[in-house]
Amino acid sequence: MGICSIDKDSSKELLTEQPREQKKTQVYYESKSIMTKFEIEFYKKLSIAVPDGYLIQCQIPLSSIIKKISDNRYANELYRTVDFGIINKSTFEIELLIELNDKTHLEGKRQYRDIKVKQICNEANIPLITFWSNYENKIDYIKQRIKTYLNY
Repeated sequence: MGICSIDKDSSKELLTEQPREQKKTQVYYESKSIMTKFEIEFYKKLSIAVPDGYLIQCQIPLSSIIKKISDNRYANELYRTVDFGIINKSTFEIELLIELNDKTHLEGKRQYRDIKVKQICNEANIPLITFWSNYENKIDYIKQRIKTYLNY
């Protein structure tokens, strides 16, 4: 089936069939986990490292914690996600964001994305720290890195 158009040059409305572009088939499927295996392992360590009084949230869209004031209509850059957020249990405010990077973050597009996320977080006054999945990231090391931001 195509799209019909009207020939305005004739006194009668003449409907002509115009071919419609072929659409590519889209397939949706369930992702079995919201985290990668590296993120799951890191989460387990982070759960031990984070003191009482804080929650850990994974896969946080920036749009849910940062608002944009701009003349631009769209805030597409806020539809990026951050791997983990540490949230104060009393106030439900974000205290710290954490990115767990793997080797894909060494690629050009990912590096641009990481820089942009860091800039957005800096402007919003939300600390963001990065860990790398190719390191062991022992619990004591994680505690040391997050301690400054969680005031314990």
